[in-house]
Parts: sequence; structure tokens; C-alpha cells
Amino acid sequence: MNTALNELDIEVNEPLKLLKVREVAKILRVNPNKVYELIKTGHITALKLGDLKITRFELLRFIKEANGKDFSDLDNIKDFNPDESLS
Repeated sequence: MNTALNELDIEVNEPLKLLKVREVAKILRVNPNKVYELIKTGHITALKLGDLKITRFELLRFIKEANGKDFSDLDNIKDFNPDESLS
């Protein structure tokens, strides 16, 4: 199995397993509030089944599409520029 997927604790054969917001936050290494903001702004699609849940498939999609992007301002996503972030 892909090492990067192992690090994210994501099994390829379980793409529809549901993750709670706090689990997604732990994987992304952000505060749960940031995950709620990502959902509210449409960057991550969730479903409500009791609490909000995100499929592992959706989390993988987000990570792939977010790679190389700057999410500092969720209303203005742009390409990540390491030179700007170091200044």
C-alpha cells in the first residue's frame, strides 16, 4: 500500500468509511474549527448523520486537489508560494 496513505491512516479498500470532524482535523493537523470552515465554504463535502461526517474518499479528494494551494484565506484560495510564506 502507498506509504503516504498509510501515514494518513486511510485504507484504500475502505474509501467510504465515515470520519468525524475531529478525526479529519487530526489527519490534516488542524483545529476542528478549520474543518468546519472548509465544509462551510464548500472545500470539503460532508454529510449529516447525527454529527457531520466526511468519507475517506472525500478526504483523499480534498488532499489531492488542495496540494500546492494556500488555504490561509478560504474565500480566496491561491497557488502556494513558499517565498511569500517565508517573508
